[in-house]
Amino acid sequence: MKSLKILAITAVAVVLIVALAGFIKFNFIDVPYTEDSTIYTSSSGEQLTLNEKADSSVEISFGQKGKLVSFVAIEEYAASGQQYVEQNGDFTFWRKGKKARVFDSMWQPVFTGLLINDQLVETIRFSQSQQRWFDDIGTCNTCTAENGFSQDGSVENVIWQELTVGLKNDLGESPSTEEVQILFEQQYAVKPGQYPVHVNYQDDKFTVLVAVAKELKGIDFLDPRGALFATYEVLLD
Repeated sequence: MKSLKILAITAVAVVLIVALAGFIKFNFIDVPYTEDSTIYTSSSGEQLTLNEKADSSVEISFGQKGKLVSFVAIEEYAASGQQYVEQNGDFTFWRKGKKARVFDSMWQPVFTGLLINDQLVETIRFSQSQQRWFDDIGTCNTCTAENGFSQDGSVENVIWQELTVGLKNDLGESPSTEEVQILFEQQYAVKPGQYPVHVNYQDDKFTVLVAVAKELKGIDFLDPRGALFATYEVLLD
């Protein structure tokens, strides 16, 4: 019986040592970086630094409420883009194309930025309901067929789609426009860094303009099995 107790204590000790070693390795051992830092900049001028490490983890540093936040995260599955989660779950880093975001443990965005060398991203979009191309000024007069902008809302290998709908979250409240933008970017958008999702909220309804892959022309955002219904209560009237 005594020998069994010794074996049990030894087994527990081994497990604790292995767990402690893994914790120390993940948090404290200086794993070398694989390449130069990548810098993302928010619209307010704050910066996020991304360093990719030799063990496939990433090191993230950014400013939050006047303080520098740094963490190491490992990659987890994401339906769109790349997603890295801190070991204790306090932060999640997500990137796709030229855009990057950091979410807190409640999945609220705490940083949104673009690659520092790609701040002048395309702002051109197409409204199916108005059958017009728009830029930040208004009607895009240079968005012609000769320049590659088709009158069906397609350009390059994407086509703009539009949805106007009322949405409620679990609290029975309308979500923020940024939250809706994130959903469409992660679930539907192609090249979100080059063709950002545009969301407008007016009269209790969201109008979403999103560039999807050309083969998804006519996509049914209101499919009951889709991401929109899975995330929100969708008000069809």
